[in-house]
Amino acid sequence: MIFQIHNPQDLPKTIAVRGISRQVGTTSIAANLALMLAQRGESALLLDLCLWNCDLTRLFGHAPARALVDLAQELDLDEALSMDSIDGYIKSCRPNLDLLPGTEHWLESSLLQAENGWNFIHSFLIRAVERWSIVIADLGSHVPSTEPRDNTFLPSCAVHASILQAVTSIVGVCDSIEYLKLWQEHANQDLDFYGKTIYVINQHRSDLPFGLDRYKVNPRMRSQSHFIPALKSGLVADDDGLFFVERIPHAGDVSGEEKKALREFQDLAAQVNRQILHKGESDRSAESFSSA
Repeated sequence: MIFQIHNPQDLPKTIAVRGISRQVGTTSIAANLALMLAQRGESALLLDLCLWNCDLTRLFGHAPARALVDLAQELDLDEALSMDSIDGYIKSCRPNLDLLPGTEHWLESSLLQAENGWNFIHSFLIRAVERWSIVIADLGSHVPSTEPRDNTFLPSCAVHASILQAVTSIVGVCDSIEYLKLWQEHANQDLDFYGKTIYVINQHRSDLPFGLDRYKVNPRMRSQSHFIPALKSGLVADDDGLFFVERIPHAGDVSGEEKKALREFQDLAAQVNRQILHKGESDRSAESFSSA
């Protein structure tokens, strides 16, 4: 078996959300971003691809399921994935928003390792474009704890590597301004993704200055950075699991911090949409050139 080559023309718009460590809010960022895009009329699919838990699945009120492993087994047996099979695992979350649930220890399956994992994502995304206009993948963190920090966001498995090669945009989540400076100072293997990455500093405290100039963050990273205020101990969700961007229109007393967070998610969704638009324009230009 060989690694199948991703052709952007055949794939849906894909967004990967990943964090420097656990508990920096990667899952809540992915969920809120997906909800925002769905509210704007996109047909969105969330993938729970975290290595360490199934928090995204549970946040939407669903139980973990072996969807990844079972679908990979079908691909191994039939050398193809059908939408009927995928539909059997899809959970509806909200209007325009669906979820492929995750399960713990899914990476232990050989069907999702090495070229098997890479080609599974390739085959899945080719099918997904028939139903969804945007796929948002929660990759979580590649390190198992809050320390050490994953300075380069390097993928630790073929499934994540395949997603990253297929993405239109990457949302990199950290919890401190200092991390952006650390990111730009360390040589790493992630340079190919620099132009696609949007940086989110989650759990930002309102009593701290933004300080991007103070920390000598380069201009491009400043222009691609967003600050999300800390709400509910760093999770942008209420006690009932209803996400912040959903409950804002119905809230009678919205705090300044909540309004600020909503604006940041609106700006983040707008920036993701701009990158998607640019990708579409580039794809059309390439297609026009190749047919000339």
